[in-house]
Amino acid sequence: MDQSKTNILIMFKNQMVSFIEQLIQQFPQEGDFVVLKLFVDTQVQIEKLVHGWIKQLERNDGKVRKMITTRNDIFFIEENPFKFINDQRLLKFTTLWKTLEDDDKQSIWKWMDLFVKLSDKYKPYLI
Repeated sequence: MDQSKTNILIMFKNQMVSFIEQLIQQFPQEGDFVVLKLFVDTQVQIEKLVHGWIKQLERNDGKVRKMITTRNDIFFIEENPFKFINDQRLLKFTTLWKTLEDDDKQSIWKWMDLFVKLSDKYKPYLI
């Protein structure tokens, strides 16, 4: 496997785990985030995770990508940002999003920007 491709995959996984750790700190009562972290860290093939994220970003003419770029809250309310990992377990995030302060929302948007940038770096390796 190409070293650059491997580096992007490792970076994506490490950043995803860090993001989930932030969510665990923000929402310690939500056990689903702990399960998600374990799943991402030990169970899922990171390449499948990245492919799923890219697919979610690009479907419907890049609807999700545009939502992230324009900071459209509908992304978190209707799109289920973790759909590419698990459709059902994390629907609670919709409710949680509505309770966040603006600073916390901005922090999460920055994570989404990072995942978009990493996936864009990975796109040339898609088969």
